[in-house]
Amino acid sequence: VSMFARPGITIIRFRCASQIRRNSEASTTRESRRRNRSTFADTVLKGHSNALEEMEKEIVKREDMRREDLRKNENLLLNRLLPHLQSTVLSNSRFVPVGSSITELASSHSDLDVVLFPLEKESRDQFLKTIHNNEGLKYEFMSVLRSTIVHSIHKWGDDNFKMENCLILPTLKVPLIICQFSNGSSLDISIPDPAFQSIRNTHLMRQYIKCDERVGRFMLWLKTWSSALEIRDSKTGLLSSYHLLLLAIHFLHSEQSLSVPVLPILYQTHNDVFHKENPIERIVSLLEERPVSDWTPMNKMSTAELIIRFFEYYSEMNVLQTMIFIDRGMVRSRPSALEKEAAVIFDPYHTQPACRSVNALRAFREAVLFTQSRMRNGFMFNPFPPSSDCSFNNFIESSRHSDWRVDALKNRAKINAAGIHDAINSDDKMAMAKKC
Repeated sequence: VSMFARPGITIIRFRCASQIRRNSEASTTRESRRRNRSTFADTVLKGHSNALEEMEKEIVKREDMRREDLRKNENLLLNRLLPHLQSTVLSNSRFVPVGSSITELASSHSDLDVVLFPLEKESRDQFLKTIHNNEGLKYEFMSVLRSTIVHSIHKWGDDNFKMENCLILPTLKVPLIICQFSNGSSLDISIPDPAFQSIRNTHLMRQYIKCDERVGRFMLWLKTWSSALEIRDSKTGLLSSYHLLLLAIHFLHSEQSLSVPVLPILYQTHNDVFHKENPIERIVSLLEERPVSDWTPMNKMSTAELIIRFFEYYSEMNVLQTMIFIDRGMVRSRPSALEKEAAVIFDPYHTQPACRSVNALRAFREAVLFTQSRMRNGFMFNPFPPSSDCSFNNFIESSRHSDWRVDALKNRAKINAAGIHDAINSDDKMAMAKKC
């Protein structure tokens, strides 16, 4: 009688019970998957414990060396070149540093990434609307800005910044001006999207790295590993350091990968700080302050063990058929409506995937499976030269004819062919660039 007299309560109770059962089933499924995935990790952790101890020592040593090198060696691109260009090239805008120089993942020889940021909101909105809707104007503007930068650096005459080339790449998803110097470093200047995603992403990633010192160590190992296997070069369609960082952050903060995550899901725990609707002026201001963190991780795994579990996790997940959401700390299967192998990684600030390069994630998956196989046999724990073993060269040779590597080489040739080194003699062009 009560069921019919109070149908609303009955339905609510039924739904709650159903939800509890679904949650319980999901939890059981996750635990089952973790037990299945533990085979590889257990094999390595038990069978190569001494190698992992040495791996951990090497990671800590290399990270300490990187930080000491940064402390001793002035970041010339950030501390000398950027202020010079700011004072001689721009008047109503500024260059906002983003990426590793701000997230504290840089080394003393890292490239510098900056975003052109018009200071006045009304002018900024109009500039971005105009520049992204007119390809001809975009090319002309970037040509003028490039020429003005080249002129300024040549006139400056600083021996630390002998320019070899200056490329403009206006057709990229993120249009770039790349200044390449004789010492091997480069300054990459991007024309931003209206949401200034790279600035917002830098703000979020910097805080993740501040939460736990293992994140920096973890990323140092992964970046060295990806470089040794030659799978990281975003300009040619392969992984970028940012893509690798997103894959690492997802692994470290998701309960789908670790029963006790290393990191919080900051977009949820501190939504007021990292929400995508926060005024961009506030984010730029926050980037000028030193980040702080009161996060106390419950996960106490060593960096070496986390790396092993990283390969375990991504060997089980087919990244080519998965959607990864950084703001939710979760993955979902790719909807069948999407194109075949539409690899997607979503950060909180992109309306489009931050990475949907099939070649990038094909290369990543191939490298993960290769590395996992070699780790079972006690190899590839140390990617740092000169101690790295021949397995790294073996991978490069075995993937020489892979579609993703062939495409990357073709793209590199196109980029090199597109570069034009402009000298400038016109004061009019200097004046045009100063209007930005």
